[in-house]
Amino acid sequence: MLNRPLVARELDDETEAAGRHHSAGVRRRVSRFLRGGRLDEATLYPTVEQVTGRPPRTVEQVTGRPPRTFEQWSTAHPEAFAPHRAASGDPGA
Repeated sequence: MLNRPLVARELDDETEAAGRHHSAGVRRRVSRFLRGGRLDEATLYPTVEQVTGRPPRTVEQVTGRPPRTFEQWSTAHPEAFAPHRAASGDPGA
């Protein structure tokens, strides 16, 4: 009927999924994210090092001081946890 040999090759799940995604118009990056039924955000969101070619900077390098724990920060900023009052100054508002 075809007048030529017909070759069938078994595809692995990843190759088959990529083909289905491509034919449905799904972009390659999203297809890699969806393959194998696993949601792998690492394929969609590159790391700082992948983007810049350098390792990420530390808190101390950015701010000039060592990082603090949440407990240290919240103790230093109790006003952040005080109840908010209405703009009119009326505590009952």
